[in-house]
Amino acid sequence: MTKAAYLAVKNRLEEKFKGYYIDKFNNQFEKLDGNQLPFSLPCLLIGTEGEISYNGEGQGFQMGTGLLAIYLGIEIYNNSVLDYFEAKEKVYDALEGFVTDDDNIAFCSRASDEDDQDHKNFYVYKTLFNFQFYSFRSIQEQTLESPTFTIAGGLPFNINGI
Repeated sequence: MTKAAYLAVKNRLEEKFKGYYIDKFNNQFEKLDGNQLPFSLPCLLIGTEGEISYNGEGQGFQMGTGLLAIYLGIEIYNNSVLDYFEAKEKVYDALEGFVTDDDNIAFCSRASDEDDQDHKNFYVYKTLFNFQFYSFRSIQEQTLESPTFTIAGGLPFNINGI
């Protein structure tokens, strides 16, 4: 996933989920030391599942396709089960059909979801979305230096100067 695609998803979630801790997923739920969380709940963690494939679109553009993973962490004791289901639905509502005007996110549709019940004091809910995004290279990165030749009379001539 590109930085631009990550930020587009993060900004979208921040719009819809006020007061949630939102960050990049890095197996935080599996790295817990006892009952102490290194982040606050409720939270949304953004990652990918499996491999992202890229297809060249030409002119410095690539289309990335893969699975966007959103992990919802919510406390059991401070929230009712209904709050949990409402938050799950809100994740779907926030990202289903989400696209950005600049094509950083070109397609997003829910593929699957699952509950992770391996934790004592909180629920973890993972939603996977099929998503596509564009990766852009700047024009400067694509520009090749045009060779300069010396023509009759000793004058420099640049091929782009035609």
